[in-house]
Amino acid sequence: MLDIHGWVEVTRFSGAEQEGEHAWTAAICLSGLVDVPDVVSERLFGLSKRYVNGEATAPAIAANRGLPPNPSGQVKIERDRILEFERKFGIGECGGYTFAEWREIKAVSFTDEERRGSDWHLVFELIGAIERDGRFSEDKIRIVAWYVW
Repeated sequence: MLDIHGWVEVTRFSGAEQEGEHAWTAAICLSGLVDVPDVVSERLFGLSKRYVNGEATAPAIAANRGLPPNPSGQVKIERDRILEFERKFGIGECGGYTFAEWREIKAVSFTDEERRGSDWHLVFELIGAIERDGRFSEDKIRIVAWYVW
């Protein structure tokens, strides 16, 4: 089974300030909300068995970008745990590290059925609420994600 892990991150900084080491904060944990990789996770992040096995027919918009250079503290903690696990047991269980800004994600067209039938629907609703709050515009919200096999 392929599980999706990661975080929705937010920042209050703009422009070059967003590149600071402590600019981003983890806001929403994905692993508790996204249970099943589907067409949404595949088309956005390349996070599906089909994509990982090279069987997906379309490229993902944000596949395999790696972690952002300035992840939130929570992503750093999880990255360190994964690295420790890999030192002990070898690599191969985790991969597909990537990230995308909310602006990029909003630009992808999904059918209503794809969107509503996906676990990502709730994540997108929560991100929409964060954006509507007014403190975090679409360039101040991103998703950092990876898979655990």
